[in-house]
Amino acid sequence: MNLLILFDYVYYRIAYFYENVFGYEEQNELAGTAILSLIQLTNILALLDLIGLKESLIKSFHIFVFIIGYLLLFLLNYIRYIRLVKFNKLEEKWGEEKPKVKHTRSVLIIVYFLLSFYLLAP
Repeated sequence: MNLLILFDYVYYRIAYFYENVFGYEEQNELAGTAILSLIQLTNILALLDLIGLKESLIKSFHIFVFIIGYLLLFLLNYIRYIRLVKFNKLEEKWGEEKPKVKHTRSVLIIVYFLLSFYLLAP
């Protein structure tokens, strides 16, 4: 599976959730971008932990390096999802999912979120 398709779908579901559950029609794309960027940063840190580099990075770099990393991911995702791949396009692609497929994918996204943060924990 192409990772961009996975991230596109996760972004779409976050933005969809914010729009339909909380009623944030104007902020749903920014919320999707912000949360997706946070999840991607946790994935990067988990991968660094798997290869044994997380501890040395935490000791040698200040917290601002991680903030800059998050902001860089946010900027890249902002360019992708606000400028290039619009929410409307993703809604056309996945908006008519069957309820069973949508439920299954929702559960998988929640598992992905939980695993992302669980793998980051010491």
